[in-house]
Amino acid sequence: MEIMYISKYKADTDMFDKIPTIKIGQIMLRSIYPNKIDIEAKYYHRISCDSLVKQYLPGAYTENEEQALKKIDEYIHRTLSGASVLFCIARTDDKKPIGYILCNSPIMNFHNSKEQIGDWTIDFWLHPDIRGNGIMTVSVMYVLDHMQKMQIPKVYAYTEKENIKSVKVLTKCGMKIIDETGDNKMYRLGILLNE
Repeated sequence: MEIMYISKYKADTDMFDKIPTIKIGQIMLRSIYPNKIDIEAKYYHRISCDSLVKQYLPGAYTENEEQALKKIDEYIHRTLSGASVLFCIARTDDKKPIGYILCNSPIMNFHNSKEQIGDWTIDFWLHPDIRGNGIMTVSVMYVLDHMQKMQIPKVYAYTEKENIKSVKVLTKCGMKIIDETGDNKMYRLGILLNE
């Protein structure tokens, strides 16, 4: 099977076309179910209306289910346009979402970031009741493994210096602190997946 690699996305096109379901014990990584978008939006709101999401990832935060529905629709369109891929962290038994990992392509990062990052980045958030159990660390490891298989060369993450838990997740996944943003408020972490 021939791998179709598109240089502007710095990835195999399967990154957008064939989002896998990855089972990890009692959790799984999956795509959003477009045919169940109302239910997806309900869970998205429950997870994303948290004060820490509002503080650290305001673009993922939602005030109500109507905003969540628009956000889920936006993520679907961003995947179709090659801008990003949203992995849903869900329970294996009932497939209900408990968190998310957002993989932003260079296209998204270049146009929507003041830093104009020319590489992939990841963001992640988890329901408050489930934090502190290692679920996010394992999930991010599996997403990075998938990104490596998709021939993505490098992945970066930006996190507030005070967000110690996110820094720990990223460093446990092999990311290293590279530098700080110009305002000295955030760390830029990175990992080389493919040369």
